[in-house]
Amino acid sequence: MSYEPKPGTYGYLWAYCYSVTAYCTPCNRVVKVDLEKMPPEQSYINRRWRCQYCHGLGQANLSPDHSPRDSPAAKALEIERTRRKEVLAQRMAIAP
Repeated sequence: MSYEPKPGTYGYLWAYCYSVTAYCTPCNRVVKVDLEKMPPEQSYINRRWRCQYCHGLGQANLSPDHSPRDSPAAKALEIERTRRKEVLAQRMAIAP
C-alpha cells in the first residue's frame, strides 16, 4: 500500500520527520507539536497558533532533520519515513 502525503499538510510534515515547535510570544511558552495527532490532510500553511494558557497568538517553527545524507542517522531516518508513509496509507484507507 503506497501513500504519498501532499506537501503543505501535517501528514507530509509527519511522514518526512519534521518537527514543529510553537512559540507563544506573550507568555514565553514553547510547545513541541505532536504531528502524529494532527489531521494528516489538513494544511499547516497560514495556520494561526493560539496558546492554550494565555490565548495569545504564537508562531510555529518548522525544522527538518539536519543529519548528513550518508550518516547512520540518515539511514535510520529513511527507514522511519518509509514506516510513517505506510502508517499514513493505513489511516487514509480507514478514513471515510
